[in-house]
Formats: sequence, structure tokens, C-alpha cells
Amino acid sequence: MMDMLRCKMYIALVMLLFFAASINVSAQNYENASENETLENETAGKVSFMFVQEAAKGTFVKNADGNYTLTLKNVVPYTMYFSDQPDRIAGFAPMERFIAGYNWRYPNAALSLVDADENMDTVILAISSPRYDNQTGTLIYTAKILEDLVDDRFSYLISRADAGIPERFGRAALFIDDCLNGHIYCCKGGADKECTIVSHCGKVGCGCCWESSTLACEPCRSFSYYEKKCMEEHGKTCNSWYFTTCAV
Repeated sequence: MMDMLRCKMYIALVMLLFFAASINVSAQNYENASENETLENETAGKVSFMFVQEAAKGTFVKNADGNYTLTLKNVVPYTMYFSDQPDRIAGFAPMERFIAGYNWRYPNAALSLVDADENMDTVILAISSPRYDNQTGTLIYTAKILEDLVDDRFSYLISRADAGIPERFGRAALFIDDCLNGHIYCCKGGADKECTIVSHCGKVGCGCCWESSTLACEPCRSFSYYEKKCMEEHGKTCNSWYFTTCAV
């Protein structure tokens, strides 16, 4: 397990890289252009975050489908988070809380190896499906190498990116991008307030923001704001919401 001095060194590195970078939307964005424009307006001025996880060692193994299994071992049992300037919010989220509160729809990530050769020490990824075992300190992701990512927030790490990394490696840090935008699932009001992805009267795009008080990705705007959007886009009876993909 890395000591606190190593953690502080990474904090300083991330703050230097992140505060120097401009705010940008993740390249892993699968929504249409008009919805993207709406969400950009909705999230204008949002506090933007980056997250860091540390491990003493790990493996990066290619699967039959062409993706990879990233296994981090002896993981520090919390995720560090940092905001951009001028807010400069920083803190720690217990690993279980972070995994439950983040939305894992293939966010951009950069895996940086501390002791590897310079030409095999950094890889840019899209990650998903986290599995964490607190007893063994093991964190597992499904990962895909990104070869054409353009993202100002990762510009320094992208400039150092390599085609691959060793299958087995020592000390490492995983840098994860900000909360991805999601959807609000709208519902009909009244006595029946059950609302799920299957049972809903429509959905609207939703900007998702990291909330340090709850340690989760949450809708950037108020409940009433999205109620109004539901009615505007799906009719007056579709006037409420009870489900969001911000933390899924």
C-alpha cells in the first residue's frame, strides 16, 4: 500500500495538470448534437472534477473480444477528487461510495505507471463495470484503449500516451474524467409515482455534476427545473421524475 507521502505527491501532480487544463466535455459522448448543445448550456459554469485511484500493482490483460481487464491490487481504499479553479475543491470518497455514486458509461481515464519504462508507462482508456473487493483491496475494470482521444483535460497525459503497457505492472495511478451527462426519466404525477427506465412517459437530457456533500454524480439543476423540462418535451401530464442515470 502506498504511503501518505506518495498520495500527496499524486495530489500535487493532479492539481497541477487539472487546474492548467480547460474545461471540456468527455469525448465518450453518444448523444445527438442538439441535445449536446442543450446540455452544454445547462452545465455552463459547473464545477468540473477529476478523480484519482492508486494501487501498488496490477495487471492489464487483453480479452477475446479485444477489450481488456484492468485489475488494480492493493488499492488505496478511497478515491481522491479535485475541482478546477477557482473553486479548488479537494477531498476523498471511500471506494465503495465512489463506485456507487459515479456513472460508469465508459468515462475517459488515463492509467499512469510509476516505475515502468517511459515508452510503456501511460495508456488512455474508456473504462466500465467496476468491481471492488474491500477485503482483498482489488479493483477490476473492463477497459478499452483509446487511440484518437482529443481532450484538453487529458492533454498532458495524452501527449505521453503509449500504444500499450506491460501485462503486469507495479505502482500505478488511474485518472478518471468528470461525471458524464445522462438522462432524467419523466413520470406521470398523481397516486402512481413508480418510475423506471421501463415504466416512464419520456426522458430528457440531463447534465450531471459531482456533489462532494453526497459523494455522487447528481443532476446539475433543481428538481423543479427537470419537472418543467419533462412537461415541455412530453406534455403536461408527464410532470415529474424519480429516476436519473447520473449515478448509474
